[in-house]
Amino acid sequence: MLVDIVFPIADVRDFVGGAPRRLQIPNWPDPYPPARKFVRAFGPIRRRPQGGAKGIGEGHVCDANGTVRFPRCPAFHTDSNSRIHLVPRFRRFFFDGRGVGKLEVGLVPKQKTAFHLKGTNAVSLLKSLIGCEVTSASTEQLVPGIPKSPRITLKFNQLPDHVASLFFLATTNRRQIPTNREFAWCVSAAIPMLLIQEGTEERFEPDFRWRSVSLNTETYNKIELSHAWIEWQGQTEARLWRLRYEPGADQDAVRLVRMFLLRLHCEQEVLRTVLNLMDGGQIVLQNDASETKLLQSFLIKLARRLLRPIDRKVGPDQQTILTPDLLDVVCETLHAGAPGFRESLLDRLDRDADLHHNKLARVRALLDQFVLETSEQSHVYVNIVEGNYVNQPITITNSQGVIVTVAEYMQDVTNSVNQTISQSTESDEVKTLIAQLTREIADIAEQLPPETAKQMGDDIETLSKETARAHPRRQWYEVSLEGLKEAVDAVGELAKPIAATLAKLWPLLVP
Repeated sequence: MLVDIVFPIADVRDFVGGAPRRLQIPNWPDPYPPARKFVRAFGPIRRRPQGGAKGIGEGHVCDANGTVRFPRCPAFHTDSNSRIHLVPRFRRFFFDGRGVGKLEVGLVPKQKTAFHLKGTNAVSLLKSLIGCEVTSASTEQLVPGIPKSPRITLKFNQLPDHVASLFFLATTNRRQIPTNREFAWCVSAAIPMLLIQEGTEERFEPDFRWRSVSLNTETYNKIELSHAWIEWQGQTEARLWRLRYEPGADQDAVRLVRMFLLRLHCEQEVLRTVLNLMDGGQIVLQNDASETKLLQSFLIKLARRLLRPIDRKVGPDQQTILTPDLLDVVCETLHAGAPGFRESLLDRLDRDADLHHNKLARVRALLDQFVLETSEQSHVYVNIVEGNYVNQPITITNSQGVIVTVAEYMQDVTNSVNQTISQSTESDEVKTLIAQLTREIADIAEQLPPETAKQMGDDIETLSKETARAHPRRQWYEVSLEGLKEAVDAVGELAKPIAATLAKLWPLLVP
């Protein structure tokens, strides 16, 4: 088993006028040759033992063993009541050279025995990790004129903000630190992500609401991927991925999937941070300003990287990793502002940054694909790991975050769908069929398992919202329709009317 935690770091100094410049050594993103290159308070540059990955890079990283140390290793009990300790396997830092940084911490069981973790025992692993104490370098030791301070002790879930402060100070010229600490906000932490990679004889099965995610076949057919949301610091929704593989699975493919998920998460979180800072006025767009040109370059680079897995082939057998199903999960709950935020931002990029229309189109595709506005935000189940119990996997949450019955939930969905399709430019036949489909789902919802009712409600609501877009995306129609078909097939005879309506609607939306 491998427990992999990544802490994204957003560094926007290049895009802010007057902010101190970042040190040019190490020369990220590929600081080669690594000899005698290091990041203060983090560690030396090393060649990654297994090298980087195609489409991702990261062949050279910063050895961050000194950044995070565990005075006492996290421990948990297995289902057979054995006590297992987690020990660090790696601690490394990477920066893409422009705005995306990440601290990655990997832990493995000290005892080399197969084990199963179910229910509260599985949750105890997460609790022991999130609540454990770690030590790290003090930020004060990086400030000139202040005596060297001893290492500080903090909770593991407090690491993100501390690492962001460390990186700002460690990569700023020491002579500039005293007069530029007001720019410390330019380097900030984003929401972490956890990934549990099981061994072939290990199982991690907390009583969470897991969503299975399909990968492409052939190379990835022996890899099983599941996703859940967990509570982080009592309020933030953090991603949790579970990666399983069967005996004989291509280990290069397993590694690539893991690296891809970690990197994609960091790039999304930094994108979210940059957009929020632009929306809040901290990042100002000015025509011909060098900072705005660097921001343009960053957005285009991010668009190229984030969109590439959708339409280009990546990996050992040259297959695409990012399927529509995986994309749907990856984009879940992402939002950057109020309704109209995307168009407002694009207008500003066009007017104030004088972005070429081809590049503007690429940024538009990026925002449409990866950034949801508040009104489009999905509703998710957050599994509690920091309280005294694990929440039961049978609750449904409405748009206000209130626990409701299935009937109340479907009434909310029906109201939302009816309001949305009234603004759609699709044909009257399409609108009528969507409304009919919604009624038929509502009619049987209380007879279904809550998770199935929630899935069908989410899919029909997502479908209706797509019809109201100025330029509906066919791939999102396909994802919603496929989700409804899978649910209908699973329900069987009870869903025959829904299947008939779905058969009429499908060719109208996806000819």
